[in-house]
Amino acid sequence: MLKQRTLDAIDDVRQMPPRLNGPTATTSLGDRLRRKALPLGLAASLVAAVSFAGLAAWQHQEAQRSLDAVGDVLAAPDAETVHGKATNGALTTVVTSAGQNKAA
Repeated sequence: MLKQRTLDAIDDVRQMPPRLNGPTATTSLGDRLRRKALPLGLAASLVAAVSFAGLAAWQHQEAQRSLDAVGDVLAAPDAETVHGKATNGALTTVVTSAGQNKAA
């Protein structure tokens, strides 16, 4: 008897819509911003990493140029070395090359 009443009522009962796990129309602005925060944070981190890598490469090139310039003065055939003492007592060494018009 209960089975028959249930079967008879099936056509009159409205079915509930399926539950969806995705965003709904009632999603708040805060929820949407939190959902977008991770990709934005990752993008910002990537930009920072690339910037730091570029800065490190530039610094390496500048250091290499400086070392090359000092090496050129030290390797010059007319290089002269002078040792001295600064006013604060520190020992100093200067290498000059008249041919290159440089000192290190």
